[in-house]
Amino acid sequence: MQIPYGDDNKKSKSKSKSKNKSKNKDKDKGKCFDAMGTKFKNKFRKVRQGSGGCMEAMSRRDVMVAMMAMAAVAGAAGAQQVQTPATALLPKGGDFPTDKSQIFRISEMSATPNANGGWGRAVIHGTLPTGEYVECHETMLPPGKMPHPPHQHPNTELVLIREGKIEYSIAGVAQKPVGPGDVIFTASNVMHGMTNVGETNALYFVVSVGKQG
Repeated sequence: MQIPYGDDNKKSKSKSKSKNKSKNKDKDKGKCFDAMGTKFKNKFRKVRQGSGGCMEAMSRRDVMVAMMAMAAVAGAAGAQQVQTPATALLPKGGDFPTDKSQIFRISEMSATPNANGGWGRAVIHGTLPTGEYVECHETMLPPGKMPHPPHQHPNTELVLIREGKIEYSIAGVAQKPVGPGDVIFTASNVMHGMTNVGETNALYFVVSVGKQG
């Protein structure tokens, strides 16, 4: 059956109007999204400071990095290093120049008496070129004595036993005694203590590495 021209024309016009309406709706949606995008871009792109000047907004990655940096600075400020009696024996007047290699002879280093009847001998202390703070001293500990009550600190320590018999405790739990040639490793902020459980004086070196509070 043949469709009259007039009806065909009407259907064509109807389709055209429908397409135009759809296009107009899409344009309206696009304008809406553009307006929203422009609003948020303008809001976050620049942060006004006072009456003049502006600061470019940071990206999400920059914000995260800044937050991590601030947390690290706060943590470093809150963690203060606990000094032991041996650390208090360190020579005054500044750090040792750690950028030069040299030899330290026992005969040239003086010993300072401790209250427990032993003594301490400061070797070196200073900040390394890589940023860590290092301190080394020798201690003589009489039988039955402790260098200090159990404590903890941010710095990490290595204790190298030269002579004697030492009982080392970790978080209040005594370990099997150590002797000459043994090495004790003390992790950061772990409660620890030492006691000379032998019948003779104990000699050992302490090497401490960390960051100054």
